[in-house]
Amino acid sequence: MRVEIARNLAEVESLRPAWSQWRTHRDSDLDYCREYVWKGKEFIRPHVIALYDGERPVSLLVGRIGKGRIGAKIGYAKIPFDAAKILYISYLGFLGNTTAENAQIAVKAVVESLERNEADAALSYEGADSAMNAAIRRLNPGEGSYCATPLQAHSMMSLHGGIDAVYARLSSGLRSELRRKTKKFASTYGTEVSVRSLKTFDDIKPFLADPRIEAMLRSVLAVAQVGAPETVKAGLEAFIAHHQPDELMVAAQVFDHEARKRSYELLAGL
Repeated sequence: MRVEIARNLAEVESLRPAWSQWRTHRDSDLDYCREYVWKGKEFIRPHVIALYDGERPVSLLVGRIGKGRIGAKIGYAKIPFDAAKILYISYLGFLGNTTAENAQIAVKAVVESLERNEADAALSYEGADSAMNAAIRRLNPGEGSYCATPLQAHSMMSLHGGIDAVYARLSSGLRSELRRKTKKFASTYGTEVSVRSLKTFDDIKPFLADPRIEAMLRSVLAVAQVGAPETVKAGLEAFIAHHQPDELMVAAQVFDHEARKRSYELLAGL
């Protein structure tokens, strides 16, 4: 399998015969990209990865390189980043023969593009169960910068060179601002500050012993309905009878994406 990358409009146009044969989403349609997506001051150039079997392209990964910012937070605290070059993969932009093998080849080409410093990061918006996402999740974290969307549809990114490399690329003004905020944070909360990711109930359980946290959770969950469909139905009926709303907006805060969808399905059947 041969891989080529179309980096200008003329090279992209050479792919039109094959591209036009494949059913695409609007965001990955060639003419839509040319007329609407590949425009504006943030746009730098196309970046369309083509997989060839002989002389004919058998699969495309539609992307573009543009200026953007990588958003990052620790809680509500925003981490400042300078503008970066982002390789944006179009939504449902993996076209043609979308096998798992071809997806791995396309993802490897994305990683190699990042290692050549063609972009600082890559963002993909494929569906959670797509071949592209499966290939992304199989990446070795040491393979450079990449963006992955796990099954729960949250975004995760490993930055090439780690946080020290990102910090080194910041402007002197941003580094100064970050040092100032770090000192303020340390003076407010003390030097014994740690950042942890709590992923399981066992991780969270020690915090529930704090009466302040327990009171906060009781307040937050005051109108939450948890349990079997019959329990949720009774709770919703009581809520509607008390508040008399015109409509309900429901959010299922479930970590697992498939479990969250199942929760909505059960709710719709009440």
